[in-house]
Amino acid sequence: MGACYWPLRCMLCGLLLTLKEILPARLRKVIADADVSYARHLAMSVSYAAEARSVLPLYSELILAPLQFAFAAWYRLEQRSITTSSDTEVETARVMMDWTVQAAQALGLRWGFGQADKESLKRRHDALMGGPLPSPS
Repeated sequence: MGACYWPLRCMLCGLLLTLKEILPARLRKVIADADVSYARHLAMSVSYAAEARSVLPLYSELILAPLQFAFAAWYRLEQRSITTSSDTEVETARVMMDWTVQAAQALGLRWGFGQADKESLKRRHDALMGGPLPSPS
């Protein structure tokens, strides 16, 4: 269930938060809190799935996409926390973004995928949320 449920919830939260100007402040807070909660569930799911032994590279690819959604949620938390001067949340977001990048890189090494880096994941997030398209790197 986690392979589809949590990533889609993170994506939905991201899309709703993109529309933050038209949402009441109370609702923005609820959505932002849910976004972080779903990212935590994703991290736990990925940790569990990464420990499972599978000979199929597709299995790792199924883990990689949820990692990118979790990264996006932590990135959104970092952006919100910088503007509200919440040092603890900024630090939490950065630690979790680093963790997701390291997990994605470990999968990339294991199966010969391209290597993810923090900046390319940020660009992908921005493009998915209506920002400029990332340039090929």
